[in-house]
Amino acid sequence: NHSWNLLADDERWALCQLSVFHGGFDRNAAFQIAGASLPLLASLSAKSLVRRSESGHYDLHEVIRQYALSHLNEHPNNLETYDRHCDYYLNMLQDRENSLKNASQQETIRQLTDEIDNIRAAWVWAINHKKFAQLGQAGRAFGWYFEITGLYRDGIDQLELLVQALKAEPT
Repeated sequence: NHSWNLLADDERWALCQLSVFHGGFDRNAAFQIAGASLPLLASLSAKSLVRRSESGHYDLHEVIRQYALSHLNEHPNNLETYDRHCDYYLNMLQDRENSLKNASQQETIRQLTDEIDNIRAAWVWAINHKKFAQLGQAGRAFGWYFEITGLYRDGIDQLELLVQALKAEPT
């Protein structure tokens, strides 16, 4: 609480929005989803609230993430943050579909594996909020990813979530 109270309003709001990430995030995702610029990320890093790895990936300690997430969930605009997160990662999947089938396949698998926790969270959010068109567009790439990596059981589990949600729909 003490550290939270020492933050400027923009730092607090950015930290809240960064809490939607699962398993870390890159600078571009932080900016697109949370509006966190590089100076803002550097400020939060200097205050030991955001960690930066050697690879340039950022993350939050799980206790900090949960604390900030509780504040995000109390904010009236929290759904917009979750929607941006969902859109960003489902679009990432869709954009990578062709590269899963060509010479850059291994690099694409590495990128998607680095972001798989965020992709799964976006997938579940989209299912729960009936974003079926987006899921359809991202689904082929998601299926390819699981097939190529041999994670068949995970793929079936994720697709089963979608099937169950679609069965509950009247049309």
